[in-house]
Amino acid sequence: MMINGALPYSLEENIIRLVATDYRCTDGQLMAASLYAAGAEPLAHPTLASLRAGAGTEIHLLRGRSAESVIPQSEWARGAGNGQWQFWRRKRRPSHPPHFKLYVSVTLPQYIVAFPWLLELVSQTSECFAFKYPTHSRFLVRPDRFICYYTNRRSLDHDVDLWRQHLECFTCLPVPFAARTRSVGLYWGVDTSYGGEHQSWRRIITSHLAASILVNRTPNAPSSAIVSNVLKDIRSVGIDPITWCPTKTWLLQVGAA
Repeated sequence: MMINGALPYSLEENIIRLVATDYRCTDGQLMAASLYAAGAEPLAHPTLASLRAGAGTEIHLLRGRSAESVIPQSEWARGAGNGQWQFWRRKRRPSHPPHFKLYVSVTLPQYIVAFPWLLELVSQTSECFAFKYPTHSRFLVRPDRFICYYTNRRSLDHDVDLWRQHLECFTCLPVPFAARTRSVGLYWGVDTSYGGEHQSWRRIITSHLAASILVNRTPNAPSSAIVSNVLKDIRSVGIDPITWCPTKTWLLQVGAA
């Protein structure tokens, strides 16, 4: 059964095939980065020219207002910006990995127009404990440009239903290698910690895929065989290569079940 009608199962397979058959790339990290970057949208030059890194981008998207004028300050605290992303975290709610996460993905022109509304909705009605958005145009073009974080699956499911009601009028985009929900434009994942280092869900997947491509790719191997073997490998580590959801075994292993 197809879980998300907007995204055919073959999309990720095609991305894997394109990366695997580019024999110029032999570096696993670069290969993982190519897989991770799939789905980026072009940013129109007039918009790109008007955006500046850091607070300038945020103020531009908020039409000259500050985020503090939109987000309730009694509930939320602004995290330290790094010039790439801006985090907001609920006050008095500490959390440690694993974290469930929700990607809200609409087209870039609609995201730019609706950004103030997105902040109002997530800060006033969401059950997430944190959320982030890009403050640099290089990250603004990514399909996973608006992400919410949760301490448990129940809160994640609550927000899937919440966002579903509000995204009917939007044109939504796929987020490659993110787990499907039953709602177009909404994807999820689980971030973990390994060796004290934060592990993002899509980076976990694309790193596994890149390593598998390097093992399975040979000059004479047909691309279909490479893709088939890579998908078998990703399934063996506990990730469903059709829905890109973690299996129950994987969730148990990282303490998220």
